[in-house]
Amino acid sequence: MVKEEAGASVNVLQETPSMRNLEDLITGKHSLPLWIVRPIINDKLSCECILDPGAQIVVMRKDVWIALGHPRDSKVFILMESANNSKNQTLGLLKDVKFTFGPVSLYLQVQVVDSTLFEVLLGCPFFSLLNSLLEDTPDGEVQITLTNPNTGKSVTIPTMERVISRKIPEEREHLGKKDF
Repeated sequence: MVKEEAGASVNVLQETPSMRNLEDLITGKHSLPLWIVRPIINDKLSCECILDPGAQIVVMRKDVWIALGHPRDSKVFILMESANNSKNQTLGLLKDVKFTFGPVSLYLQVQVVDSTLFEVLLGCPFFSLLNSLLEDTPDGEVQITLTNPNTGKSVTIPTMERVISRKIPEEREHLGKKDF
């Protein structure tokens, strides 16, 4: 409801019997951590994979790809646009990369990038292929149920909070942590 007095408008929260105080309202948190899973990739390597249903592709950092030794098709690449409007070209496509989550294995098409702050990002193709179900709780915990489309096998796995140790850049050490 908007009240107007002498040319000024004021927004007023309409109260309901169950919401007398703003302190009683359940509200969204200003930030939540990224959630990760740690599958076995190509029966060779376990690494941190960020769950991001908003990303259009599955992405792997170059050093992880090198450790896997999986063949890359450099002729199949895409131009990625980041949230800050920067654009980068991927280094190519890894076809049919095996990801194993307990009893569920699947094969994904993965784009390789030169440098990122993550090892692997699991985007829309991952969630779509597995008919996945993310279950969020009010305290911010997340678990994911994955179903293999070829076998019908399902597994529910917990996710882990992504923890990043942040080192203060030398030129900012004198400022203290609260300044940035």
